[in-house]
Amino acid sequence: MPAHGGSIAATPMQRITVRARSPGASVRCVRCASSTRFRDFERADALLKEALELDGTSAWLWVEHAWCMERADRYAAALESARRAFDL
Repeated sequence: MPAHGGSIAATPMQRITVRARSPGASVRCVRCASSTRFRDFERADALLKEALELDGTSAWLWVEHAWCMERADRYAAALESARRAFDL
């Protein structure tokens, strides 16, 4: 079982709310994930920037940022975000 106590197949909202400290950041991150799935990368990027302004010390938000950047084919940004999450 994962460290957060949830199932491995958790929904995006379950994964994020367990990890982010700010409810506002969590909501923005869930909306970002939805935007990313619909390939609205401009909106996703704006939402993630807002989430990171609310809770920039959340490693999980940086992991989500890396995932969104990877989906947008922005591999250098994805790697940078993943490294930042690792450093936290």
